[in-house]
Amino acid sequence: MKQTEVLLQPNPNVRIEEYLYEKLEKKVLTRMNNHEILGQSMIESGSEFGPGTAYGNALIKCGEKEKQIGGAESEVIQSSAINFLTPFRNFLEGDFKTILDQQDLLMTQSEFDRQAEITSLLLEGVNSTHTSSW
Repeated sequence: MKQTEVLLQPNPNVRIEEYLYEKLEKKVLTRMNNHEILGQSMIESGSEFGPGTAYGNALIKCGEKEKQIGGAESEVIQSSAINFLTPFRNFLEGDFKTILDQQDLLMTQSEFDRQAEITSLLLEGVNSTHTSSW
């Protein structure tokens, strides 16, 4: 789960900020991702060169596509958080703990049965020793 979070948001400072906002139950600030920032810069630069120039027009078109890529990236991150991370976190905090408790019960029961068998064998040895000495 942690590795998925790192993949979706590689910046640890942003992850911590989002975590704190989540715990404080505040709305997370929507910020532009790198593709959207690059796209916005390209559009602004293209406008400065002039949309009528070949270079300006190319910058504006590329900038628009970069912004679309950034929007798609944001959708993937949001969709992954909603459809994968949240259910996975709920599973780890709920059902998985129950499964581990059942496994702990099985291991404890197995250890108890082993100790009971050893105790039984030792008591049989004490009983036969006690009987033969009288």
